[in-house]
This record gives sequence, structure tokens and C-alpha cells, in this order.
Amino acid sequence: MNPEVPFNLQQDHGLYSLNDGKFPFVFKSYKYMLLRNKRDATADLMLLELFPSTLFKAIPEGKLNEKGDLVDRDTQKILLHGKDTILDKDMTETEFTDTSITQWIIFYYVRKVVKYVPCNVDWNTVFDFLSENDNVDD
Repeated sequence: MNPEVPFNLQQDHGLYSLNDGKFPFVFKSYKYMLLRNKRDATADLMLLELFPSTLFKAIPEGKLNEKGDLVDRDTQKILLHGKDTILDKDMTETEFTDTSITQWIIFYYVRKVVKYVPCNVDWNTVFDFLSENDNVDD
């Protein structure tokens, strides 16, 4: 928690806390970031050198969808349910929507690209191998 940012304990949703639009956490001081362009071994790699964490910025992005869920902007997976039905002691139903949740988008500023490593798979060999095996009887 960032001691310089007041935190609303009444609406604590951890990382998804909107906290009156103020990011309540301290940024980890990353010097480098390694990016891949997909999630397997055939991905290109790029090593980035970042500016100091004092320049990192977080903005709240993401509101509840029509069903009352906070949905990840990239994967469309449900991160958190923000809508619920509450029953009181007389079994009276009340719809409750918690608008104090959000998805935070963090901006890391890149100083320079340190290294770029393209995927070294020889795709011609792979496709030649596949086409040769297409004619094999089972």
C-alpha cells in the first residue's frame, strides 16, 4: 500500500479497488521488461529498459457490463462480480451494484529496446515436414 494515498477500507477490493480514482499501491521498481508476442516457445522476444518507477502511471479503466461484472478488457474474462441480490430479514430482495471496482491499466515508460530476438524456427522446414507426412497412410 502506498502510505501517501488514502485508502477507502469500506470499499476494499484489493487490486480492483477504484479508491476514488487513486491507485493505492506502490509500483514495483522494474528496470527491465521482457515481452513476447505470443504464449509459446515460437515467440519473438524483446527486452526493454524502463524509466524509473516514479514515472509509471495507473489509470482506472473498466466499468461493469450489463450483467454487473467487471470484465478484463483484453481477455473478456470476468474479473469480479459487482452486482448481487441482497435479502433482508423479511426476505425482501434488493439489487446491489458495487461501483467501487475497476481494472487498473499501468503505463510503463520505455527508455530503450535493449535486445530483440526473433523466433528462430525455420518455418520452411516445418511446412516441408508436414506436407511430406500428409501422404502417409494410417
